[in-house]
Amino acid sequence: MRKIKIGNKDIFVTCHRKIDHIKFDKICQLILQFGNNLLHLEKSSVILIQGNEEYYVVERMNTDTYTIHVHYVIYKQKVYKLTENQTIS
Repeated sequence: MRKIKIGNKDIFVTCHRKIDHIKFDKICQLILQFGNNLLHLEKSSVILIQGNEEYYVVERMNTDTYTIHVHYVIYKQKVYKLTENQTIS
């Protein structure tokens, strides 16, 4: 767990046990880059944050404190972008 200060808010960042320290450091840096934009997340919201080489599945936990939990790291090669009328075969 790491405590990050954005503006006047303390944000606690946690991650799944399968995420290593290097990836955890990367997502914490991305969260700092988002700054106040991240504070607009509602409780229990899940978002996908794009890094240089991977995407991070992040949830704002439904707690009294502002806690962000990183669930998964997905490599870019495994992420597909779909538009309204596309399917993956």
